[in-house]
This record gives sequence, C-alpha cells and structure tokens, in this order.
Amino acid sequence: MNFHNSDPVNSNYSLYSVSLQVGYDQQLKNPAWRRTILFLPKFNGDFINLSRSFQPGGFLMFTYKKSDNMKYHFAFYYNRECFGDYFLPLLGIEWKINSHMNLFIDLPNNLSFEFKISPAMTLGIGFIMTISSFRVHQEDATSYIREGNNILGHDQLKVYLNYFLTEHFIVYAEAGQTFNRKYIGYDSDNNIVPSSSIKTYDGMFATGGLAYRFVLE
Repeated sequence: MNFHNSDPVNSNYSLYSVSLQVGYDQQLKNPAWRRTILFLPKFNGDFINLSRSFQPGGFLMFTYKKSDNMKYHFAFYYNRECFGDYFLPLLGIEWKINSHMNLFIDLPNNLSFEFKISPAMTLGIGFIMTISSFRVHQEDATSYIREGNNILGHDQLKVYLNYFLTEHFIVYAEAGQTFNRKYIGYDSDNNIVPSSSIKTYDGMFATGGLAYRFVLE
C-alpha cells in the first residue's frame, strides 16, 4: 500500500505485509473433537526496521463434529499489534445444508455461503472483517497506521466464484464492496497524530488468483 499525506506536512508511506502460516491439526481422543493450532508471525510496516515491524500471532481452534453435516468451531485469535495485544474469540459452524449448499460462519470475523454449480465450480457470497496495524518510522520517532476503526475494523462484502482445477488447487475470482476502510496515524503512545488525516477508501474491488485449499475432516 502507498499513502500520501500533505496536511500539514508532506509525508509518503509505502507499507508492506509479509506473513507465514505454520501449524497442525490433531484428532483428540474423543473422535468428535479436533484441535487446530496455527502460528502466524508477520511483518507489517515500512520495513525500515524489521524488528519493530514484527508481530507474533497465533490461532487456536477446537472443532466439534455433531454430525456429517454439522460442525461447531470454538476458536481464539491473538496478534501483537502496534497498538498492543489484540485478542479475538470466535464462535462458528460448518453446515452442509444439502448436496449443493454450504454455510461457514466464524463470528464476528467472517461468514460465507456457497452454492455448488457443478462438481468443479462453486458460487458464493461472503463477509470478512480485518483489523491490522503497520509500523512507520519518521527520523528517530516511531509511530503506526491502524487499519479500520477500534471496533468494526475493515469490512468486505463480496461475491466469489471458485473453479477447482484439482481437488485442492482453485482458480478464483471475487468482487465486492468495502466498509469502514480507514487508515489513522498514531504515535508511540497510542495517541492520534494531529497532522494525520483519516483516510477512507471505501469502494468496489475485484481480485482473482490461484489458491490451495484443504478441508479438515
């Protein structure tokens, strides 16, 4: 991402995010329960000082299989943001409504409904919420830019199309609308920088690409 601010000081920022997801999925002694643990280290910032841009994080989820068509999620997400420790409990379900329709919910973070058009193609509608922060450096001072507001974060409502090239490789395309996409500058004491203006970039978006997907049974 690139930012330009000229009120009242001319400033330019180029912000980057690099992350790694490493973890494992484990069947517990009770066959109805599974445990998933992910380690989510990432670097968010202008990369002038990588050590200050490092954000350790993780994800823990327990899945309860009530039936072949219904699973419950009990999860907890953590990340060390620039503004402090960020904790997010999640409660969700995986519901196979019938042979063509599936519902995936992990509140308050995401929701998606999928309809299988053919054995290789699915059409869906989804919602996702993200909160993140990026470290920036100005001479000897450090500050950060926060994405989203303090409660709702940056939200996206989208429609998407998945085409399975193989069992796990997918070509996808999606389009939608953003909400609450604000970028606010803070100093190292978590106070809003007076010279920073609140940036809002709500609007339509479209993306596409190739993804690898696996399903936890």
